[in-house]
Amino acid sequence: MTQDSGRSRAPSDPARCKARVLPPGSIVVTHQCLRKPWRDGYCKQHHPAEEEKRRKKRDAAYEERFTKQQAQ
Repeated sequence: MTQDSGRSRAPSDPARCKARVLPPGSIVVTHQCLRKPWRDGYCKQHHPAEEEKRRKKRDAAYEERFTKQQAQ
């Protein structure tokens, strides 16, 4: 999950992905993603277009499973 809340204490590093991420186990504190930027300042994992592709693929797989269960 990415967040661009702008509530970071450190300035953004343009040599890294500009997405704000939650470290494992944290529910409050975010930090800048450590990956190198790939496109538009985001790494491939956090780029909005790539996130949308993954979401659509995940939703299609869920819909397919749900449809199969309803047919039984």
